[in-house]
This record gives sequence, C-alpha cells and structure tokens, in this order.
Amino acid sequence: MAIDFRTVAKKLRKSALVRGLRREAPAVRSRARGLLQSFLPGAIVVPEDPFDVRRPRDPATAGSVVAPGLAAHLGQVVHKRLGQLVETIDFAEKDDAVEALHDLRVASRRLRAFVKLFEPLLDPPIVAHVGKPLRRVTRAAGELRDIDVQLSLIEERVSAQTTDAARAALEHLLERVHGRRSGVEAHARRKLRKVRPVDLSVGVAAALGEVVARLPPSPGDAARLAWTLLDPIVDEMDVHDRAAGSGAPPEALHRLRISVKKLRYALELVAPLLGEDQRELIKRAETLQELLGSHHDLHVISGLMDDERAKLEERGRKTLPFGLTVLRGELEAEERALVLRFEETRAAPGYFRDRIQSALARA
Repeated sequence: MAIDFRTVAKKLRKSALVRGLRREAPAVRSRARGLLQSFLPGAIVVPEDPFDVRRPRDPATAGSVVAPGLAAHLGQVVHKRLGQLVETIDFAEKDDAVEALHDLRVASRRLRAFVKLFEPLLDPPIVAHVGKPLRRVTRAAGELRDIDVQLSLIEERVSAQTTDAARAALEHLLERVHGRRSGVEAHARRKLRKVRPVDLSVGVAAALGEVVARLPPSPGDAARLAWTLLDPIVDEMDVHDRAAGSGAPPEALHRLRISVKKLRYALELVAPLLGEDQRELIKRAETLQELLGSHHDLHVISGLMDDERAKLEERGRKTLPFGLTVLRGELEAEERALVLRFEETRAAPGYFRDRIQSALARA
C-alpha cells in the first residue's frame, strides 16, 4: 500500500492535533505543511533558511536533492521510514513476506526513536497519538520476526551436520518453531489491522512539523539541544556497559545491545550535527549492536534446545535429546567466540560520550 502524502497533507491541515497546539501554533502548521510538500514528487531544495522547504522552480534541477541542515535531514529520514512502514504493514501480501516484515519492524523502531528523542519538544497529545500505534506495530512484528530469525539460524545448521542424530534433532526443533509461527503470524496480522496508516501518518507528520518548528535556528544552539536530548541515552548505555564486564551473564549483554541500538538510532537522527565523526560513531554502534545481537540470537536458540530436550527426556526419548546436547555444546562455543569478539571490539569507557560531545562542539 503506497502512502498518499496529498491526503495526509489535507488531513494534517484539518487535524485537531495541529489546530489544537497552543504554543507556536501558526509556525508549526506552516512548517509542517512545508515539510509535507517536500515529500511530494520532486526534489527537495533547502535554502539558507532550513525552514523554507519547497520544490525547485528550475526544471533542470529536478531529480537532485539539496538537503543541508538538521531540519531537512529529519524530514527526509522520517518520510523514508514512514513510507516504508505504510508500504509493508500488509507484509503477508508481499512477494517476500519475511523481508517485508523485517522492513516493517525496522521502520517502526526508527520512527519510535524519532518520537522518543524529540519528545521534550512535542506536545503530549501528539506523543500519545503516534506512540500507541507505533508500539503496536513493533510488538506485532517483533515476535514474528524473532521466530523468522530463529528458523533461519537453525536451517543454516541443518546441512552442516555430519551425523543423522544431530540433523534429526535440528529438524525436530525446526518443526516445533514452525508450529509456533502460524499462530504468532495470525496474532500479528490481527494487531496490525487495528493500525490506521493514514491516521498514523498524520500524527507523525504533525510531530515532524512541531519538532522542526522548535529547532533552534543556529547550529551551535541546535548542537547544544542535541546533547541535552542525547545525554540520557548515553547515560543509559554507560550504565549497561559497566554491567557487561568480563563474565557478565547473557541478560546483561542483551540490555547493553538494546541501549546501543537506541544510541545508534538517535545518532542517525542528528547525524548532520556530528560532522565528520558521524560515520565512525554510527558504524561503531552498529558493529557492537550486530555482535551482541548475534550472541542474543544464539542464546535464545540455546534456550529453545534446553526446553525441548527436557520435554523429550520426560517422554523417555534418547536419540533426539542426545543430538540436542551435542548441538548445545556447539552453540556455547559460538557464543563464547562472539563474546570474545565483542570484548576486542567494544569501545573504551566514555568513548561515545567524549566523541559525541567533541563533534557537537564543532557544529
């Protein structure tokens, strides 16, 4: 389903979310409309005034995009993720339903990151309007996507097995996970049917317009605001980083992964203010997130193996539990290797705080 931003723009002009704003309401409405116009077909031109967003008058410039500044960056990022969410919300109807589900989950998480980061600039009605449906999308897509990841990881290991017992054990586990998937997918589709894409688009567009209207005009002030918004996220990550020392339990590494992911999404939103440091900061966060994510996926599969082995043993089975025991040992070795890679890759204490503050000071 393609998003029709003309419809969204029309609804936004009439929306109580926008009409009801008391503080800076005229500016919010005007700038929100300007951003929405920039989402329509055609290039986005941003002159020296970052709020003066309009389509180019010169046809020769069509197809090129000039987008300096945080305001234009946020407009493009939010537009991209909103369009991705609307396009994939009917993921089961796509040719590649698994990939569409992944895109849906990513889009919802990044839009939630935008709302969360800039929540201090938003009126509570807008936060409430977009927060609930975005959480619903993330939760509906999340469990099903986790099952798809588990299936993929298990299937990769089937062909690599050298014994019939190990192969049979993995195929048995695959059948168990497949059996859960159909019920989880039906539940996810019921939840997603309750989300109205156009209403959500109106809310996100209103949030975007309000954020842009309230951004400081000077880069230095915008950078100081960015640090005020980023500071709690960096604090949370530092707390979890200290708890994820040598020999930390998998739960501590999982909490660190989540906090690193939040920081990465936030850095992507304020990237123009980070200058030349943006690529290294975001790449470092992405690498840590992927390593910890792979470790978490293996830990979850190990738990599934333990549960299934216990059930089989209770029923007096011997061959399948033996195969799962062997495989469990292999997964433990992979988990230890990932932890070692993480320890070698992880940033020094205070790395993100120091680099982010230094980059923003140069904005």
